[in-house]
Amino acid sequence: MNKTTFQISKMDCPAEENIIKMKLSGFTEIAALAFDVPNRLVVIYHSGNHDEILKALDSLDFDTTFIATETSNDVNFNTNSKQQKRLLQQVFIHQFFLFCIGTINGIFIPFHGTFSRRP
Repeated sequence: MNKTTFQISKMDCPAEENIIKMKLSGFTEIAALAFDVPNRLVVIYHSGNHDEILKALDSLDFDTTFIATETSNDVNFNTNSKQQKRLLQQVFIHQFFLFCIGTINGIFIPFHGTFSRRP
């Protein structure tokens, strides 16, 4: 497994990170991506040569610079997936709860005060 680091000068927010993920999603030789947005670095764990990956990154026009490639023995890339799934479920439940409250309020607010009026 190779660990290749690229500096991407125009990557300064998660939007560019997502664009890079989409661009590299078709590469079967890529095992994992690690982003360091504040330092504008992308570490790619892959098999084979990095030339095609560099061409794909260059086509995005984000000012990509190859830093280094080294051999890596890292194989466990899914350590945070359970934590991320749990967090996503918690956010979904919270959003659904807020949706229900908003719906109930939307139904009953137009009737507010109609039952308490005295003739």
